Amino acid sequence: MKQLFTLAFALIVGLAAMAQQNRLQVPVELTNKQLDNVCLHAVDKSMNTSYEIMESPGLKFDEWTEENVGETRYDLQTNYSSQNRLYLHDDGTIGATWTRGMEEVSFPNRGTGYNYFDGMEWGDFPTERIESQHCGWPSYAAYGDGGEVVVAHTGAVDGLIFNTRDTKGNGDWTEFFMTGPAGHEGLLWPRMVTAGTDHMTFHLFALTKPTGNGGDLYNGMDGALLYSRSLDGGTTWDIQNEQPEEVTSDEYNAIGGDYYAIAEPRGDVAAFVVASKWHDMFILKTENNGEDWEKIMVWEHPYPMFDWNTTVTDTFYCTDGAVAAAIDNNGDVHVAFGITRVGHFETGDTYSAFPFVDGLGYWKEGMDPFETSEPLNTLKPENVEDRGNLVGWTQDVNGNGTWDIIGELESIGNYRTGISSMPQITIDESDNVFVLFSSVTETYETATQNYRHLWMRVSRDNGDTWNDEFFDLTGDIAHIFSECVFPSMSANSNDYLHIIYQMDTEPGGAVQGDLDPYTDNYIPYIQIHKPEVVGMNENEANVDFVDFVTQNFPNPAISNTTFHVHLMNDADVAVEVFNITGQKVMTRNEGVLQDGVHSITLDVTTLPSGTYFYTVTAGGEKVGRKMLVQ
Repeated sequence: MKQLFTLAFALIVGLAAMAQQNRLQVPVELTNKQLDNVCLHAVDKSMNTSYEIMESPGLKFDEWTEENVGETRYDLQTNYSSQNRLYLHDDGTIGATWTRGMEEVSFPNRGTGYNYFDGMEWGDFPTERIESQHCGWPSYAAYGDGGEVVVAHTGAVDGLIFNTRDTKGNGDWTEFFMTGPAGHEGLLWPRMVTAGTDHMTFHLFALTKPTGNGGDLYNGMDGALLYSRSLDGGTTWDIQNEQPEEVTSDEYNAIGGDYYAIAEPRGDVAAFVVASKWHDMFILKTENNGEDWEKIMVWEHPYPMFDWNTTVTDTFYCTDGAVAAAIDNNGDVHVAFGITRVGHFETGDTYSAFPFVDGLGYWKEGMDPFETSEPLNTLKPENVEDRGNLVGWTQDVNGNGTWDIIGELESIGNYRTGISSMPQITIDESDNVFVLFSSVTETYETATQNYRHLWMRVSRDNGDTWNDEFFDLTGDIAHIFSECVFPSMSANSNDYLHIIYQMDTEPGGAVQGDLDPYTDNYIPYIQIHKPEVVGMNENEANVDFVDFVTQNFPNPAISNTTFHVHLMNDADVAVEVFNITGQKVMTRNEGVLQDGVHSITLDVTTLPSGTYFYTVTAGGEKVGRKMLVQ
């Protein structure tokens, strides 16, 4: 059952839960802690254990809204990088997907959990998958004129399973399959976006099944990346299972599962980023709708042609495999990635990890690749910071200058990533860059483990500089005992950012073999009002315009409702009203008003009953409040 609460003190414990730019250094004795015999292979399995049923409420803030939209006991949404699981449609409706499974051990009914926001409210929790058979790892996108499409993998000879429908949120799904090359039909871990004004162009990347997952070598690679394109919504494929140039056995022995992410296209520009502990970080980019792809190197691995059977390494810093990409208004690609440190000290399919390495890196097209005179340390967080490319790290929540966590190897959940990782990145029409990540957060812990929270940082100038503030999106009192992981942020935004993630009451995941048994995991949806995290630039900050905006009266409003604005300086004033999805439903330009108190009356007779937000903009400064309409 969904629960929704209003917390009057949310501004104090929620929005105020932010930290400043000075980086907190993780103690050296922690970063040198070594975890041996870490399993190589990506997971598509189940485990046998007992469980307890947990309850977890939804939340509603004045600044942003959170509501549980689904649940799952299968608690692995991705091995490393997240799929595009959430989409904001042009009309303000939203589709959300996740891997759902409720019956351990084998999870026979595992598949895509789906929920839909119709502009006013979310549907009930789904009680079954949308596919006809066992599957997982969905990618979700717009389809046609007002429809939607989901693709997931079956792990079987059926290959990838597609479901489409012409009317999003309503009606029966139409199902079809696409297989890999002969002898390699069971493609895994797909990433797909749709392009074109009609959303009928499919850009699809998937991986041939590695030997560790029951597959065979493909063209000499133990996991080969393949690209397919359809121009007619999946009816036919004019490019199918094509291995991109420069991503072959001449350059790599393997590409691992979920070591990649896809960006939402802009016109004919599309991009796909690949990053791993064991091979280069690079981008595949097309500017002609998939006809040709260019490989752009971001970081060159210190052990080229890494081979588990022959390569022995020293310890080295690398990406942790969790990566995200976005395309800006100029058609340039931006990348965010987690950082870790590993070593392969003897041949075999396990490695040694250093779980307490911390840092979230950033790169955008036009920057030089990551290079140093010490290839093993190129991605050491201090080196990434020195060149201005470290944008995320764990925060000093209690402000005492030290990182107060339990500090044992088992004290953080087993996700095989760095301390700050699982990134998402969105770029809006104003060149604001929003980076979201999950980070181990001090002061939030059980008796034996620390929790991860969702954190956000923002650039107002297309990634050239970054605001000082870090926002803990789950730092309120209701998340004192919440593990917040596997976020997916919609590439599209309006006046709001739209996010889903996985939340339960125990750090780590049962599927990945952490300390805790299976339990109920919830899929919360968060709506972030962008002005609350964007802030003001330096020139705007030098002048104060709005002293206060009063609550409208009457509230709830039936016809006309009035509020007061106190200006401290003359300013050009505009009022905008948004529904709960962030869709703008009313605009009022008041013109230039002098300093002092002004009354503004809104006619809401044309608005359907529901919750709205009114925002006053004066001199670049924005102040908003919530109102109800009956």
